[in-house]
Amino acid sequence: MTKLPFLLLLLLLSLTSPTFAEIKNLKIRSDNRPMILFERFGFTHTGQTSISVSSVSVIPTVTTPDLSRLGFFLLSEESLIQVLIELQQKPNFCVLDSNFVQHLFTFRDLSPPPNSSFDNTYPVTSPNEYLLFFANCAPESKVSMDVRTELYNLDGRVKDYLSAGTDLQDDASAH
Repeated sequence: MTKLPFLLLLLLLSLTSPTFAEIKNLKIRSDNRPMILFERFGFTHTGQTSISVSSVSVIPTVTTPDLSRLGFFLLSEESLIQVLIELQQKPNFCVLDSNFVQHLFTFRDLSPPPNSSFDNTYPVTSPNEYLLFFANCAPESKVSMDVRTELYNLDGRVKDYLSAGTDLQDDASAH
């Protein structure tokens, strides 16, 4: 499969209007996509990304994959074009190897089976619009997992789930 249609899709997703964050719970089952977009969010200098994964299983079709080749990352709007160029220029490039992404964790960080879970919160201190992705750089593998994401900015001790740059009028007109 050529990467060009996938790259164009990523670019189109980045140009759409901002989404409004919420706590999301997703079940991924036997998925072999190279990248899964979870959410887009505008962070201030007090941003937080909380990710919990559980019931993780990796089903190899050929050989047991390197668990460091499966993981979550944030990608800023500013860096999106750079990553797209890397993916286009290098056919077998793993986005987890890019210097333009903010690594969160890989499956190497999971608790050992049978729990196979991970839960952590990461600060985002550079204000920008970000995309939260999961990357599977082990194309011969299918991934199943339950994922809970929570993206927000801290306003004192209060979690603000409204994307930076969005006001309540924008939110009300979007629904």
